[in-house]
Amino acid sequence: MKKIYRQNRSFIYIIVIGAILFLGKLGFVSSQEDELVEEKVSFTYESNDRRDPFIPSLDVSGIRPTMKPVVKKEELNKRLAKIDVNGILWDKAMPLVMINNKIHKQGDTIFDLDITEIKENSVIFSYEELTHEISLIQKQ
Repeated sequence: MKKIYRQNRSFIYIIVIGAILFLGKLGFVSSQEDELVEEKVSFTYESNDRRDPFIPSLDVSGIRPTMKPVVKKEELNKRLAKIDVNGILWDKAMPLVMINNKIHKQGDTIFDLDITEIKENSVIFSYEELTHEISLIQKQ
């Protein structure tokens, strides 16, 4: 009985291998990987007053894009609170400003605030697209 079973099993293996080889010749079975064809698909999202799901809700700094102006204004105020304008050394060619007892020139950066302009009685700072002017003359 075992001998017949072994013969049948061998016969089945031969038939399966032959079928695989035959189907391979016909193209149904491939030993090589099929090449991937990359297609570029264009997609346009119509928001209908909703958020576009393909645009991240947070930017790289973790701030929501819709909240940026408020957050930037708060950041500007935090940085301005660290600044004490001690005086202006006025010269038309090279004006200087003394901030926190250190001398700076136009174009310098302090606490991520750019000194964009030094006037005779005031200094203009910029933080990203926001600007703020600090005047040495107090308004009455």
